[in-house]
Amino acid sequence: MSEPVPNPNGRPRLQFSFRALLACVTVLAVVFWISAPKRLPRTIPATGTITMDGVPVSEAHITFFPRHWEGMQASGQTDDKGNFTLRTYFNPRFTSDGALAGDYDVVVSKRDWQPINRRHDLTFEVVPASEIKHLLPEKYSGFESGLTATIKKSADNKFLFDLKADRAHPRRSPKLPSTKLQVPSTKS
Repeated sequence: MSEPVPNPNGRPRLQFSFRALLACVTVLAVVFWISAPKRLPRTIPATGTITMDGVPVSEAHITFFPRHWEGMQASGQTDDKGNFTLRTYFNPRFTSDGALAGDYDVVVSKRDWQPINRRHDLTFEVVPASEIKHLLPEKYSGFESGLTATIKKSADNKFLFDLKADRAHPRRSPKLPSTKLQVPSTKS
C-alpha cells in the first residue's frame, strides 16, 4: 500500500497511493452514513384556541405531552385572539408546524414574574416560586389539568380549550383609586 521513500533528512517518508486514499475516504463515508441522524417523523398540522370563560387568552403557553413514550411533545403560544399553532421541531432546518399523531395530555399556563434585584452587570437572581404569579388557574399548569387531545392523521386538528376560572379563589381585579371628575361650571 505504502512504501518507504528515501528522504534527504535521513528519515524514511511514506508515500500513499491513490487506492489507499480512496479506501480511507470510503470507510469514513460509510461510518458517517451509519451514524447520521435518521429522518425525523412527519408532523401533522394542529391549531386551536384557548379561552377563559369564553374570553380569548393571549400570551398563554400550551404544551401537548404524549401519553406514550414513543411520542414527542409539541408546544405553542397564543396570540391576541387566543389562537395557537403547535410546533414539535424548533430547529430552523425543520420548519413544518404540527405534532405527531397520538394521544396527549395538555398543559396550559400563563405566568407573570419579574427578576428580583436586577444588577448592572445583567445578572439575575433566581426567582422563588412564591414570586411567580399564575394568571390562569394553577390546575391547568400541571398534568392533573384534565385537558387531553388526540392528533389524528386524517383529520382537521383544531382544538378549543375553554378554561374555567377557579371559583374558590377568584382572581381579583386591581382596585383603582376613585377619582372624581370636576366639570367647570359655565355660569358666570
